[in-house]
Order: sequence, then structure tokens, then C-alpha cells
Amino acid sequence: MQARQDDACDDEPLAHPGGSADDWEMTGDAPAYPSASGPSTPPRSDRRRDPRIDSLITYWRACRHGRPMPMRRDFDILIARPRLLPMMVILERLPDGQFVHRYVGSTIVNLAGRDATGRIVGPDLYGDRWQVVAKTYARAIDDAVVLWGIDRATWPRGEWRSTEWLIAPLAGLDGMPRWLATITLVLDGPATARAPEIHVVGDEPDIEDKPGAP
Repeated sequence: MQARQDDACDDEPLAHPGGSADDWEMTGDAPAYPSASGPSTPPRSDRRRDPRIDSLITYWRACRHGRPMPMRRDFDILIARPRLLPMMVILERLPDGQFVHRYVGSTIVNLAGRDATGRIVGPDLYGDRWQVVAKTYARAIDDAVVLWGIDRATWPRGEWRSTEWLIAPLAGLDGMPRWLATITLVLDGPATARAPEIHVVGDEPDIEDKPGAP
């Protein structure tokens, strides 16, 4: 993680896509996100996003500087949001289209049981759902959208948990989308307590989030 700081992105105030709950199966090191081509979901529930996720959305917006998405060099979580690092994963899309884990936070490592840093998104980490995971990541980059959702996931020991997640795209030095910042939070209570949701986060804070349609 880099250690530079962009004043325009610093310390903004607080303010992983369709498919059934069964689409969220943890088969390796990290939660597998449901298919971006799955069915659309009903309007967002009354439940507010976790403040940590809203903090990340606010920071992502502030770092865009009029661009569709922030540049990776301007998105300095180590300086601006260090308390989120344990729950985050940073990925890079390689020229061949594969995604590699560049950073995996300690909370995710502990939940998954091993560290996926430096490893490609593939069947050894995500089982037979790895292509669904890669497609979801590609959607966030190609459409330049932030995806937010709530769903169930299992960890390697087979324990079902309810999770809230965010996937946000980042651009490389050439301005082309290449990176992803994700955050996953394990929610309290039984895994069945919350209905699955997936949304494209609105472009402005006062715009209601849109259901994640195919």
C-alpha cells in the first residue's frame, strides 16, 4: 500500500451482484460473489449501509476529480482509511483479463484460513464459481460502477454468515480501469436474518441507489 496523501481525498466525513443467497458459496480463500447476470433485485430495503462502507464510498467519490473512477495512486487507504484495511482486498486486472489479489486484509485472511495475496482469481481459490467471481469484478471495471450488496457466504469450515460488501473500480496511471478495491463485513445475527440485495451505488450522495439489473 502506498503512503502518499492527496489533500482533496483526505478525511471525508462518514456518511461485493443479483442472484439467490445460494449463489454466495465460499469455496476457497474469499467469498464468491453472485453472478452479475443474475436476476434483478427488489428496491433497497430500509436497512442503511454500514458506516464503514459509506465512508469508503465517500472517499472513492472524492478521489475521482471529475473522472469516471479514481486513479489507483490517488486512492490511498493506508493514509485516509487505515481502519478499513483489515477488511479490504485490492485486485488488479492483468492484460490477459485475469484478476490477481494484490492485497488481502488480515480479517479476510483469518476468515478464509489462508492468504491469497499474489494469487490469481481461479478455481483453486473459488472452486467452480471462479468465473462468476471474475465476471462480477469485470462488470465493476467495465461499467465504471460501484457495486454494493448483502448476501450469505460460507467460509471453509462450512459456517454460513451474512455479509455486506462493496466493489469499487480504480484506474491505472494511464487512466484505464485496471484495479478494484473491495470490502467485506461479516454481519451479526443468523445468516438468514437479511434478504439478499445487490445495487449499483448512485453517482451522487443524494441519488437513491439503483437495483442491480443485468
